[in-house]
Amino acid sequence: QRRVHGIIIKLQFKLLNMKKRTVRSHPTEEFEALVDQALSMRLFLLQEKGPTTFVIENETKDKFKIEIGKTMKCSCGVRNEHCVHTVYVLHKIFRISKDNPLLWQLSFSDAEIEQVISNRFSPVITRPAKKKKGKDIELDPNEVGVERMPITDDS
Repeated sequence: QRRVHGIIIKLQFKLLNMKKRTVRSHPTEEFEALVDQALSMRLFLLQEKGPTTFVIENETKDKFKIEIGKTMKCSCGVRNEHCVHTVYVLHKIFRISKDNPLLWQLSFSDAEIEQVISNRFSPVITRPAKKKKGKDIELDPNEVGVERMPITDDS
């Protein structure tokens, strides 16, 4: 009986300390514009500080620290909302598609964090390049989730 009472106390403590989480059922128009802006930017991954913390750099060498998890944080100064940097990390690094509801959420549960991390390291399924009258057709890099660099012959 004492053990059951202790478990109940622990559960009550956890419930009191849990943050309420607002789940967005659909992206806002502002968020969709932010996605378009984030995907048109050139950002570079400089450092990974754990599975959900990253340092990225823009073309003007400004650096930003992004943390993805129970809250989204970015050193750019945007608070309580996504910024282009968090969207970039979620879409390009964690490979969350534009139509996946996880992309527009402001916080993740533990299970969603695990899902996002495992999604990053799951194999990318790509379609083979189609041939049209003997010529290769290039795939849109956004379709496969990775920006491709051209192959050059160094010899």
